[in-house]
Amino acid sequence: MELSTREILSSLDAVEPGGSRGEIIYRGVSTDTRADCRGKLFVALAGESFDANAFLNEAAAAGAAGALIGPSAGGCPQPESLQYFRVPDTLAALHRLAALARRRCPGCRAVAVTGSNGKSTTKELCAAIARIKFSTHATAGNLNNHIGLPLTLLGLEPHTQVLVAEIGANHPGEIRPLARLAAPEISVITNIAPVHLEGFGSLEGVLAAKLELFEETLATGHCVYCGDNSLLGARVPGAFRNTISFGLKEDNALSARDIVLDSAAHPSFTIPGLTRVKLSLAGRHNVLNALAAAAVGRLLGLAAEDIRQGLEALKPLKMRGELKRLGGLLVLDDCYNANPLSMREALKTLEAISHKGSRAAVLGEMLELGAEAEKLHLELAAETAKRNLRLLVLVGAYAARMKDAYLKAGGAEKAIHTAEDAEEACEILKTTLEGDELLLVKGSRGVHLERVVKFLEKVPA
Repeated sequence: MELSTREILSSLDAVEPGGSRGEIIYRGVSTDTRADCRGKLFVALAGESFDANAFLNEAAAAGAAGALIGPSAGGCPQPESLQYFRVPDTLAALHRLAALARRRCPGCRAVAVTGSNGKSTTKELCAAIARIKFSTHATAGNLNNHIGLPLTLLGLEPHTQVLVAEIGANHPGEIRPLARLAAPEISVITNIAPVHLEGFGSLEGVLAAKLELFEETLATGHCVYCGDNSLLGARVPGAFRNTISFGLKEDNALSARDIVLDSAAHPSFTIPGLTRVKLSLAGRHNVLNALAAAAVGRLLGLAAEDIRQGLEALKPLKMRGELKRLGGLLVLDDCYNANPLSMREALKTLEAISHKGSRAAVLGEMLELGAEAEKLHLELAAETAKRNLRLLVLVGAYAARMKDAYLKAGGAEKAIHTAEDAEEACEILKTTLEGDELLLVKGSRGVHLERVVKFLEKVPA
């Protein structure tokens, strides 16, 4: 979205510009000097461990036309080519510019998606459906936090008809201000599960945080939720207006029938009264994500055929259930993130994929689980012992204790190995892989199991 000097001054309480004078029409906003900054306003964000006010030279070199700077910029080089807007808090100023961008698109219908699992996939499915008929702008990747959501709004254009925004959080109170910025007409909560317990404290804390989205949905809007989830099913009906449930149970407003998985675990299913769908996404759990998106499609007024086309158009997202053939090895790359529920679903998908060779898994630590972390890791290990895995590599701080739980639950000692980090896991795989396995790679983002996948991609077939 284009912004003028005058609009920026007005939105930021008439802050006097410095540096280059005159009226400038900015092509957009950037917070990263490594990205395309040409003709854009560079916002110099500052945090506990970084201060972008020190990178104004880099912003100018990358083509920025101006910069939003904070108090710490006083001691930093300030190239004369930039127009400067000095503010007390650059993050707060970014939010105010995002609010301006949202107000400039009053006819844009906003869809907001949150939940413990499936946010990004559901967001992409919603966007794929909306694009069949509407000019649609969606969150790029997982830019779903207090920086990413404002940048998403600043990417709106006057012709945008539908916004699909993903909203994430790991502490109470983080969703509410972002929801107010997005002003959603349709809000989706995919599920409630034990994630980010360090910040939320408990499952009830997770629920309360996610419900902030419904609390900030427009009064005339709709709240879409997973009716199969016991926490949502108990709290949402009666507490919010215009609710629509989805799930596998028949008493939901949208449900799925006759679910069949093909050899790659891609589900086909019927949505009663709507259409039959075949997804290109692996795993039965993606049926729920598709049902949530189908509910959004109906609320946007799309026909059944449009909804089917949108759902079937989406391909697997990077590091989220990607099936990769590497010589004789078949890798299920699901290493973008992990929590107890998504781990279990990934293991189910591993079993559902047809494969002549043996099955194996590299499972990384699940981070940010707080006081429940050890218990949840040991439970996962005990459940994994029931899977028919020829090889299991556990990675992270709980690996040794998980091995004990795995063996106690009847797992085969010859199958299991432990590693401190991704690099050690690669060393183990060098001598334990036979080369014809179906291998699941999954763990929290901070465990960096994408390094395992990159290692496997370099191994000669």
